[in-house]
Amino acid sequence: MRTHLNCASCIIDDLCGALQLVPLEEKIKKKILRESFQFLAREFSTEKI
Repeated sequence: MRTHLNCASCIIDDLCGALQLVPLEEKIKKKILRESFQFLAREFSTEKI
């Protein structure tokens, strides 16, 4: 896990790495990614970078 605060690409990279380690169906992994991207789009502040 990277330690950069407020780094959207770091958050996405960490999530993708975690999903590679979890034995889930691709369909479920894609749903998790989709919901995570939607959350980041709503909540991630580019004004604090």
